[in-house]
Amino acid sequence: MEIVHPVIGTFEVINQIGVGTFATVYCVRHKELGFKAAIKVYHHEKEFSVRTVEQAFQIAKAIHHPLICEEFDMFEWEGSLCALMEYVDGMTLLEYANEYGPLSDYEIQTILGQVVIAVDYLHSKNIIHRDLKCENIMIDSYHNIRLIDFGFACAMDDQGDLRSTTCGSPAYVAPEIVHHEAYSYSVDVWSLGVILYAISIGCLPFEDPSMVKLLNMITNEDPDIPDFVTDKLNDLIKCMLAKDPKERITIPEIMQHPFFTVDDYGRGYNFDSSIFSNFEDTGLSLMIMRVMRLDDKSIDRLEYDLDNKISSKNTMIYKIFKKTFLATKISGFGRLFLKPCQQKVPHRAQTYNTSKSYNGKSVLLPAYNEQPLAHEDNSQSSRSICLSSLAKVVIRKPSNLKVRHNSRGSKVCFRQSSHKPTPSSYSPMSPLSKFSPGNDNY
Repeated sequence: MEIVHPVIGTFEVINQIGVGTFATVYCVRHKELGFKAAIKVYHHEKEFSVRTVEQAFQIAKAIHHPLICEEFDMFEWEGSLCALMEYVDGMTLLEYANEYGPLSDYEIQTILGQVVIAVDYLHSKNIIHRDLKCENIMIDSYHNIRLIDFGFACAMDDQGDLRSTTCGSPAYVAPEIVHHEAYSYSVDVWSLGVILYAISIGCLPFEDPSMVKLLNMITNEDPDIPDFVTDKLNDLIKCMLAKDPKERITIPEIMQHPFFTVDDYGRGYNFDSSIFSNFEDTGLSLMIMRVMRLDDKSIDRLEYDLDNKISSKNTMIYKIFKKTFLATKISGFGRLFLKPCQQKVPHRAQTYNTSKSYNGKSVLLPAYNEQPLAHEDNSQSSRSICLSSLAKVVIRKPSNLKVRHNSRGSKVCFRQSSHKPTPSSYSPMSPLSKFSPGNDNY
């Protein structure tokens, strides 16, 4: 099976990687250059709003973040609407949790922390995802996450007006959406709380075959948290699943929660998301241009099209390669967003007091249990004690110093070693023998 893009060319379908209500996602390979991508093919027999899909694509197209799956183009193929997207080699968080869960606190910190960073980026762009769930989070081969599927995403206006559209997956939907109340970014926090509960405990916090009972549980019941959940994780789950959105924890507060900032040994950490934000465009990548096999004229044209946001074959291929290489760059980032707090190093104890002086003279602090001299006492006994103490220091001579005369008649003092060199370590024929203490010409 082949899918033909009107600009880039032909893609060969490798396998099917996902099926949804309205679309099927395929892993494809470009026949000419060999790079991999993902193509979502919407089912033309299903009823869906083309306008809604195009609006979701416009939102996704404006998002550029290492932890968010990038969408490159929308096109039509054989009567079906298709989306060309980044290919993520891995599994969904749902598959990962079912295979390896319940996850440890260490894994939860890494995965949830990266998801929080991605959601914080969306909120900074005035975007609400509205469909955060385990199926919409990918774990790539480097154990980094990728946020996918912006079908229900919406953009907030500059005034921050609340939304009221009912959407999202029922098990992850927030109480204010169930009540058809106005909502904001806090609905994403609730969905994150459901995800956190699921990967920590191994099941969803609210489950029931009946939709009516499920929605009633979401709005009126508190989830049961087992005893094996640690205190800090327990507190974070409760803060994220608060029924009242005004009392619900915010994304910045999640980053400052002790679950992330304090480990089991009391060591402190700072939640720093900037490591995933330092990938601004700094010019064309020479490596990518070599892979694309571009000549000088094509390179100049590519640079012009990128600067002026002109969509062309080379610009789309360049963006696909760039995102693929970016995934490799952040391969070892993992939980580096948790940076250890700098510990205060105690100052070295000072035995010489430079802050006080008596009559312009510095004062030596007493050593061990000696009593300090009274500087106000000018008696003859005090002065004699002081002079005798100084004399002991001045006239002390090392016992192992030997005085010799060099060739110029000057006196040279050196310490006489008790160690006699063995023939294996010292020999008169050695090149270094003329510099040895045993030579009178030293």
